[in-house]
Amino acid sequence: MKSQIVRRVRFEAAHYLPDHPSKCSRMHGHSWVAWVTLEGEVHEAGVDEGLIVDMGDVGRYFAEHLEPNLDHQVLNDTLPEEYLPPTTENVARYLFDRFHNVFPEVVSVRVRETENQEATFHKEYYGE
Repeated sequence: MKSQIVRRVRFEAAHYLPDHPSKCSRMHGHSWVAWVTLEGEVHEAGVDEGLIVDMGDVGRYFAEHLEPNLDHQVLNDTLPEEYLPPTTENVARYLFDRFHNVFPEVVSVRVRETENQEATFHKEYYGE
């Protein structure tokens, strides 16, 4: 049986868009929220019986490997160059890439920068 699960993560971070002709060119902060969607076969036996993946593992991966470079940071300084400028779209792609490298079941990452602005990066955008 196939199913889909979603794990939410959040972090506080500042960023700026240096060449953007708006107030976003100045440093400002957000309470970022991301929803990591995983899809796959539900395990029928073993320690993961009834699960696609253990959502706790997804949360621990975020807390140990991603959150330190995101939470209370300036994303312009901590994101790798290929994800700059740190737009909502690029933050979604960064999180997708990092999660998908460890959890191949990840099919999308949706990131909310503000109540009115979010972006989603899907696995099929890589042509997989």
